[in-house]
Amino acid sequence: MTNKPLILTALLGASLCGALACDRATQADSRSPALADGVAAPDFTLDGRDGRPITLSAFKGKVVIVDFWASWCAPCKDAMPHLEALYREHEAAGLVIVGVNIDAERVDAERFLEQVKVSFPIAFDGEQGPVATRWEPPKMPSSYIIDRAGRVARVFTGFQVGDERAMAAAVTELLQ
Repeated sequence: MTNKPLILTALLGASLCGALACDRATQADSRSPALADGVAAPDFTLDGRDGRPITLSAFKGKVVIVDFWASWCAPCKDAMPHLEALYREHEAAGLVIVGVNIDAERVDAERFLEQVKVSFPIAFDGEQGPVATRWEPPKMPSSYIIDRAGRVARVFTGFQVGDERAMAAAVTELLQ
C-alpha cells in the first residue's frame, strides 16, 4: 500500500524548491553588475591554461576585456568566436582578453575549449572562486571592458547577436 499523501507532499515540495530556484536565477539575471562604469577593476591573479599565473594589473596601459564564462553556458559558446575575432583584430593595437572560467571542474572547461578554440589567455577561477565572488558577474557571460587606466569602461551581461558590434565599437573607441 502506498502512502499517497506522503508522495503528494514530496512532489509539492520538489516543485516548490524548483520554483524557488528558478526565481532566484531570474533575480540573479536581472541584477546589475557589481562593478559599474568608472570603477577601478579589482586586481587578480589566477592560474592560466598553460599553468602560468595571469595577473590583471600586468596589463595596465592596455585595453582589457575580462570575460566570465562557463562550459554549461550556451550564450558563452556563441560569444567566444566573436571575442576571438575581436582579439585577433585588435591585439596588435593593445587589446587583451582574459577569459575567466567559473566551472566547478576544470576538465569541463578544457572540453569546451577543445570545441571552441580561442587564442587569448584563459584563467581558471572555479565555481564560486575568489575573482567571480569579488566581481559578481550577474549573468554568463559577463564581459568587463577595462580602459588603459584600469577602470571599468563598459559592462556587457549575457550575450545576444548584435552585442559583438557594440563591444567592438567600445574597444575601438578605447584603443584610439
